[in-house]
Formats: sequence, C-alpha cells, structure tokens
Amino acid sequence: MTKFKYAFIMNSATQTPETYKEIHENRNSYFLIAAVNSMEMAAELARELSEKEFTVIDLCGDFDEEKAAVIAEAAGGKIEVGYAKYSSEDLEKLDALESMTEYGVILMESSLPEIEWSRLECDEFKTTVAFVNSLESACTAAAEMIEDGVNFIEMCGWFDEEKTKEVIKSIGGAVPVGYCG
Repeated sequence: MTKFKYAFIMNSATQTPETYKEIHENRNSYFLIAAVNSMEMAAELARELSEKEFTVIDLCGDFDEEKAAVIAEAAGGKIEVGYAKYSSEDLEKLDALESMTEYGVILMESSLPEIEWSRLECDEFKTTVAFVNSLESACTAAAEMIEDGVNFIEMCGWFDEEKTKEVIKSIGGAVPVGYCG
C-alpha cells in the first residue's frame, strides 16, 4: 500500500522548513507541516516534495491562486496544490484581527480512531494542528482550539465550502475559518 503524502505550507517572516516543521506519520499517511519565508523557498520545497512523491500541498491563506500556480509549476505539475480561502465575512474577521500569533490547522486523516494533536512554536507564532477523522471531530477540534486561544483556523482540502460552514456554525463564528477545498 502506498502512503498518502501531504504537506501544509504556511508563510512566515523568519522560519524555514528546517526550523519550523512537524511530521505526522502512520501506516496510511505522511503529513508534513512546515513554514517558509519566501516564494523561492516555497517553490524549492515543492520541488523537493515532488521528488519524494507527495501528491497534495495545501498552502495557508497568505498564498493566492497565482502563487499556488507558481508552486504547482515548481512541483512539475505532479502535485495538486490548494490554498486557504475565506468567505467574505470570515475574510473581514481575519483582516480585523489584532493578533495572528495563535494559528489553528485542521487536517483530515480518516484512518485515525480519535483526534491527534501537534503543536509547533517559535517567537513569531504558535500553530496548533489537529488531525481529525470526520466533520464531527473537526468541529470538536475547532472548539478546543478556540478554548486554547487560537485566533484563526485553516483547514485542508478535504473541507469544501459546505463542510467549512458546518465547522463555523459549530463554533458560532467565534474565529475566522479558511479552507483549501
């Protein structure tokens, strides 16, 4: 059985994939969560991931359609590349945030029996990552992230607009939520 290889790349002012990364691996999948501090660094990482047979890269909301296309091209067109999008209402909330130092990421891994957590930290920001197995567990994880002080949440490509609305509804719109689906 071939493992599903996935990367979530976030933008940073100072961090690199060597200084800010988390690997979550089980028998079914290999997840890489990493930060980059330039488009050149993101493109180089995409080239490396392509060589390692990754199939999906999701990018944080600092990336847009044009930047995602550059990343996909750097990967030789071998990797599906998505980026976090926000509804107009959630984008307004995101733009109004006074702090973006507590970041939540929710990633789907359907083979897990329960939510698994990871946390990355540096002086610039902290990232809480939840690996969930269903929409219901994503809603639970989002609520727990808010209790822990997360300022905004971004979710992997499994989450489309409809699923994202369910997560937002479950947390009462407490924080902006973006999705890569």
